[in-house]
Amino acid sequence: MQAFQKIRGKFPNATLTIIGRGELEEYLISLANQLNLGDSFRLLNHLPKDQVREQMTNADIFCAASLEAANGDVEGIPNTLKEAMAIGVPVISTNHAGIPELITNNKEGVLVQENNVDDLADALEFMLTNRGFGKHIQ
Repeated sequence: MQAFQKIRGKFPNATLTIIGRGELEEYLISLANQLNLGDSFRLLNHLPKDQVREQMTNADIFCAASLEAANGDVEGIPNTLKEAMAIGVPVISTNHAGIPELITNNKEGVLVQENNVDDLADALEFMLTNRGFGKHIQ
């Protein structure tokens, strides 16, 4: 959300959509307000798989900014990344756990370091500026 806020001025029609509410819902809404994201931020309820697929299909970018949890928990290779790639949506993710086994930076997608808001903002800007990147991947 912080990275999106950094690039919003260059892409005024861009929206950030997060699918699935959970224990972080209040935090996400509060952060969106602090960052003045307004209507450019959408937090959707949990959706059935077909509706998630529809959201992904209509997206310009899929971003999974995975990071190690405070308790040391890591997530392997997120299925959502695999699904986005299978649909043909360009992906941005992090050098986290098994993700680099799925994505080679600047080949199948763009990888940034965990917790680096500036690198993530740069990757978002790059992908939005070079919309053809990643579309050729089979």
